[in-house]
Amino acid sequence: MHYRCPVCHTPLINLNNGYTCQNKHHYDTARQGYVHLANNRKSLSGDNVEMVKARSAFLNKDYYQELRNRLSALIQQIQPTVLIDAGCGEGYYTNQFQITNPNVEIYGFDLSKAACKEAAKAHTSVHYAIASVHDMPVSDSCADACISVFAPIYIEEIIRVLKQGGTFIKVGPGPKHLWELKQLLYDDVYENKLKYISHTQMKWIHTELLKTKIVIEETSDVMTLFSMTPYAYRTPKEKIEKLKQIQELEIQLQFSIEIYQKAQE
Repeated sequence: MHYRCPVCHTPLINLNNGYTCQNKHHYDTARQGYVHLANNRKSLSGDNVEMVKARSAFLNKDYYQELRNRLSALIQQIQPTVLIDAGCGEGYYTNQFQITNPNVEIYGFDLSKAACKEAAKAHTSVHYAIASVHDMPVSDSCADACISVFAPIYIEEIIRVLKQGGTFIKVGPGPKHLWELKQLLYDDVYENKLKYISHTQMKWIHTELLKTKIVIEETSDVMTLFSMTPYAYRTPKEKIEKLKQIQELEIQLQFSIEIYQKAQE
């Protein structure tokens, strides 16, 4: 195990259905299998139960299956011993990584208790913990690979947890991701700009754009997809009402997959 105490940063030992450090800080393992390792519990945020259930319902219909399969294949190519999913959500990708890479020790971190609880229901051997990706509860230089799928990125923390030569996979929206949805919501539609990581300790290796199309045949799925995007927070009410009338939507998906390597010292 590579867990460290979120309070004193000393190693955690798995003991009595929980984890304990040398300074007697103790963290119980929940019945579902995850552990609460966020440093400041009072400042927790993250997706609530309703948001997690909606996103799980959408993803479990495998609209994003091609992305999940491609990422699983990349991890098989990298062959890490330890992998961290920084911002794992409800585990749609993370649990598949464990299924296709059964010998990899995988950690999934998310601030949402509801998301970790949902992810742990799959009963894979992934180590799930409620934790911030800004302060991941693992030791320095413990991971061969780290992945972030549509999650906030704190590059200094990723550098801290990666071994020298370790791989970072960053996944975000491509230029025309959800283009048809955006056309329904806005009068002026702009392509997403790709934002590459610029850091002396991270070397860019490869970028690919995964493109596919899906047909959403249920209004509820259209609305769930909408709620998964940043558009849900800045779309006028009249446009949302218009969206609720859509019964079928063919939409293009574009995923930008960037691969970086932690530089050797």
